[in-house]
Amino acid sequence: MNDAILIAIIGAFATIVAGVPAVLIERARRENSGDHALVQRQLFKVLKNLGEVSEQVGAVDNKLEGHLKEHVGRTPQDDTTRRITGSSKVSRK
Repeated sequence: MNDAILIAIIGAFATIVAGVPAVLIERARRENSGDHALVQRQLFKVLKNLGEVSEQVGAVDNKLEGHLKEHVGRTPQDDTTRRITGSSKVSRK
């Protein structure tokens, strides 16, 4: 009878020793898959936002380029005069 109890205790111990790590590994794998899916969704959002930012940068670039073209041919003195007088027209001599 003592041998049967000892074998049962050893069997239970072996099951616990082998089972607990297996359960923990499986749980970690599931959490990793869930985390991976979350990160993937976030990366798709970032990609979408980058496209929108790229479009906005392009629009600003076009506006800036147009603004710089307005200044071509003007001297620094012309711009200073315009700021002081508030006039958008600068006399050319």
